[in-house]
Amino acid sequence: MTCYARAAAAALLLAALAAGCGGAPEKDPAPPVTPRAAALLVRAQQALEAQDPGRALVLADSAEAAARPDETRFLADVNFLRGLILTDINDLERAAAAYERVLTLDPKYRGARLNLGNVAFRQGRYAPAIMRYRQEYDAFPDPRLQIRIGRAYTELGKPDSARAAFEQALREDEGLAEAYALLAYLYDAEADFEQATVHARRAVALDGANPDYRYMLGMLLLRTGRNEEARRNFTSVVAEQPFRHEAHYNLGQALMRLGLSEEATQHLKDAERLRQQERDLFQWENLSRLYPRRPAIWATLGYAYRQAGRTADALHAYRVAHLLEPNDRDIQLEIANLLLAGNAYEEALGGYLALLRQDSTDPAVWINTGILYARTGRPAAARSAWKTALRHDPANETARSYLKQMAELPSVSVR
Repeated sequence: MTCYARAAAAALLLAALAAGCGGAPEKDPAPPVTPRAAALLVRAQQALEAQDPGRALVLADSAEAAARPDETRFLADVNFLRGLILTDINDLERAAAAYERVLTLDPKYRGARLNLGNVAFRQGRYAPAIMRYRQEYDAFPDPRLQIRIGRAYTELGKPDSARAAFEQALREDEGLAEAYALLAYLYDAEADFEQATVHARRAVALDGANPDYRYMLGMLLLRTGRNEEARRNFTSVVAEQPFRHEAHYNLGQALMRLGLSEEATQHLKDAERLRQQERDLFQWENLSRLYPRRPAIWATLGYAYRQAGRTADALHAYRVAHLLEPNDRDIQLEIANLLLAGNAYEEALGGYLALLRQDSTDPAVWINTGILYARTGRPAAARSAWKTALRHDPANETARSYLKQMAELPSVSVR
């Protein structure tokens, strides 16, 4: 989901809630939104932001059911949010249908054509994406749309058209870091490294927090022999994104050129290890795009993310798997475990208790429930949970070990 689309959705939800709350009257005011429907839609957006697409879809459906048929603006909001949710789980055909429904309800709806363009772009249909972006631009001029047009032209292999779009964006707003970065990419492809570096520096100056811009600048500096400055850029990227294999590799190259061979060798080894890891992730990410309704693929992707230390991405993938296969206990347990690891204790506890209602004899669930109780300062409940685990599995050494720790150090914070 794009930041632009997320912001648009938030604004629309606020507008829906503001109906009837005072302020200057509109010339053609919309009917007051059913309060329950509005509250459900806000909760749906919150669920999406919390990376829980299954709950978000259920709440969006409930919001639509609670609304009156004449609340067309609100129903357009619901379908816009539904499009965002479906895009989030790679169900692009249904997402496109949701955005088309938005335009049926409200032909002037801002962001619907933009997101139809985004869906087409993700499907590799770049010419239709450009058409949708232009339609959005004609209705709601915004220089960021020129950036999207330029990206689509880049994918079509039309660099001159892409450059024209990026330059148009900068004529309208010279503070768009992304336009400078994409121009740097075009100049780099033409081996004009000096011009590419000028534009990359401008992107970093405008948005130094973006690791992609710092990485691109580092690459250009490395190519032009400015190794120490390149090293500084790659070091900052690795610190922020330690899973990024190409950043480790190029940091290793810069260090080697600076004569720091021992440090360079370590980063090159890390790069090779991470490259294999990213290759596996790419395979499962690609499969999740090709087969977005197969829960096993999403669950395997979640496992791969967890192995890579990307817990937020893992949680999202497992939640999509749960949406597709709501009765799979293994998936439910992984979600609860990830919530526990992320210190989302109340939500994790809800997950464990739901699993125990289904099967109160599962020692793994009792053990993790005990860990949660211990971390949240409930030692008596923790002991009870681990004793219950042992009752169902007398040979369970994990539960026995935790009980021993608790007996030796009553205030222990179990990890």
